Amino acid sequence: MASKKAMRATKLEAALRLSRTDGTPEGWVKIVELMCEHFGLPADLSPRSALRKVYGKLDIIYPRMKREFEETPDHRIKGAIVDVYTKLSTDAILRNQLFQYGFLGQLVSLVADPLTRNLAIDSLVTITHHGGVAVRMEVAKAACRPLLQILKDGSDDPDTPQLAVRALAHSILGAVSIEGKKIEPNLPASLPLAEVAQAFLDALRGPHATPEMVGHIPISLVEMSKDIKLTKPMLDLLVAGLRFKGWYARTRCLSGLLVHYIPQSIIDPRTVAPTTALECVSHIANAPTNVRETMRAWGLQKSVMFTMVASNREFAAALGPVYASGGGMYEAGKKIAELVVGSENAFTDGNFPLENPVNGQLMFPVGGSTSSSLLLWSDMLPVCAQAIRDEKIASEMHLADALDLKFMLMRRRYTEATALARRVLTRNPDFAYPYYILMLAQTGEPALRAAKRGLQCTPGPQNLTPFLRWQFLHRGSELACNLWMVAIDAPGADGNPSMDVGVAMIMKAVEDWEAFVKEAPPDHRDMRTACSWLILLRIMTLPRLSDDLRELQPLIDRLKFCVDFNKWLHLPILKTQLSLVAQATLDSLPAAWKEWGKSIASVRNIEKLYTARKMEVDLAAWMAGLPVAYVNDICGCGQEHGGEGDHGHEHGHDDDAPAVPGPGPAPRKDPKEDKTQLYRCSFCSNPSAVLRKCAGCSEARYCDESCQKQHWKAHKRECRVLVHGRADADSDAVLPS
Repeated sequence: MASKKAMRATKLEAALRLSRTDGTPEGWVKIVELMCEHFGLPADLSPRSALRKVYGKLDIIYPRMKREFEETPDHRIKGAIVDVYTKLSTDAILRNQLFQYGFLGQLVSLVADPLTRNLAIDSLVTITHHGGVAVRMEVAKAACRPLLQILKDGSDDPDTPQLAVRALAHSILGAVSIEGKKIEPNLPASLPLAEVAQAFLDALRGPHATPEMVGHIPISLVEMSKDIKLTKPMLDLLVAGLRFKGWYARTRCLSGLLVHYIPQSIIDPRTVAPTTALECVSHIANAPTNVRETMRAWGLQKSVMFTMVASNREFAAALGPVYASGGGMYEAGKKIAELVVGSENAFTDGNFPLENPVNGQLMFPVGGSTSSSLLLWSDMLPVCAQAIRDEKIASEMHLADALDLKFMLMRRRYTEATALARRVLTRNPDFAYPYYILMLAQTGEPALRAAKRGLQCTPGPQNLTPFLRWQFLHRGSELACNLWMVAIDAPGADGNPSMDVGVAMIMKAVEDWEAFVKEAPPDHRDMRTACSWLILLRIMTLPRLSDDLRELQPLIDRLKFCVDFNKWLHLPILKTQLSLVAQATLDSLPAAWKEWGKSIASVRNIEKLYTARKMEVDLAAWMAGLPVAYVNDICGCGQEHGGEGDHGHEHGHDDDAPAVPGPGPAPRKDPKEDKTQLYRCSFCSNPSAVLRKCAGCSEARYCDESCQKQHWKAHKRECRVLVHGRADADSDAVLPS
């Protein structure tokens, strides 16, 4: 025992000598190795095998490290001890132990000393990079103000600002996250977030700004935007950030802009009165020049307003002979079914009378003789559907189905409509209208799949009509945008698609919206929204964009038509979320790019290349519901986002990609090939050298039994394939012990 103590003392003396005589990087590495040996640790802590040797000993080793830290006057020895802490912190379990012992105070104390400042901040960067929400929150509480002061004071050392920005960005991410607010709701309000945001912007304008800072700061502003009000210069940075090369950063910038304008936005009720449509058709000659010429160039009879007026007339014409003769509703039902699949507003609902074009008499809903508050024109739909079914002509049953589906949709009986639509599709999977109902009655992935399948149906006046095609193109693209954002933000989490699928979805949405703008009439009520989305997405995806934005001019012109058209018809020009963001972006982009363009362009994109073929394959995998479409592919280990589950383990961090990735995710080496890479828990993604293997396949690894049990439902299929070499996923399996 005495010899061991003497040997360790010798190691400490050697470290002290080196500290005084060798200021080289090689000398520093040797000092850290000597300190490791002095504390009875492996000299090289990078391999997994070295970290395993620390387990069970930290409660003995840490007090010695703490005592040495407090007693030594040598700042380099203090720094070496902190460096050892940092290396141990790459393992989640050891890191949690160190936090429990209170090592964070030792680390933060070094921030005030210029001689150890960068080392201490670099350690904070590493710890918050690897750490989950709880770790980042603790660092935010302890280090936010000291780091903010360093940014405010400035530094002659070019490395200090970027280290401080990274440490602040990582730690604040935990404090403002959803998980963090569940743990400590008042923490964001206790932090000087507005000052941090301004200090970030000042640092970017300073002489020591780096691409890494540019990659972190816009994303951090987005994360803070729910807790502070972003200033105009901050919003300009996000606008310029739409031109990041990587999908993650540009998507987060768009998300920040969308969130910022929510309080100012109004939801579009999406209703147009038939009298407004009639006024448009009847008085087009009196419209403003822009409106009149655009409508005539398109063809007035192909416009939505004309179709609405004509459809109402045809609805009355279909019912006229029945009301005049007292006959059945069979022929009228077939005609009304064609109107339903051909127009969103096939007829105007209500209990008002219509003039019979056959005899000039008044017609009331469902054959009544007077107006009744209990009877509406839409009540005719199931009557017409039954009349068609009574004829028992198999080739016409789809028309009866369309009428029943329209009736349920108008009554908002979405559950019944969804069930009927699915039954109809089992009989006729090429019928477009049930897909339309499924798209409207559902949300998320099921709705988007319905839109995609609807577009594949055979075109025809009773099937995939131009109206249905436009609806599938536009609504499907909106749904794709929603899924794209969650796929980029948290791929594979809570059933989200992978990042690859998200990128494929949004690029397909761009293609579909371009088709919509080209094919749909200019007075289509979704045209303004489609143009607003397409402007934003083209800004994000066009390889080159002129200073005068001439590449966007056709969309800007169409957007102006939409505004002029509404003004002429005295319809409100609603400030919707999309229109506000699109207009603000158009107004700000030239100046924003002039200030921030070079900085944004300097950020290297380390994301994978998304070719047309790859995106086609990714979308096909998603349509088929394959597991590969739902992996967390933002880095090699499959995790990026921060979080902390209620089973006690911190979630989401990445060894090689930035914890708040500006330029995008980085590939991670396979731990099987690189012994310095830690395996990650298959459920919570914590890195550790002592994870337990799945007893079935020996591939999945877990922190403990809690993680294993919670992951079993998702892992069962893969486990059986690996064990038995066959995808017998539906049969029962036993949880590996």
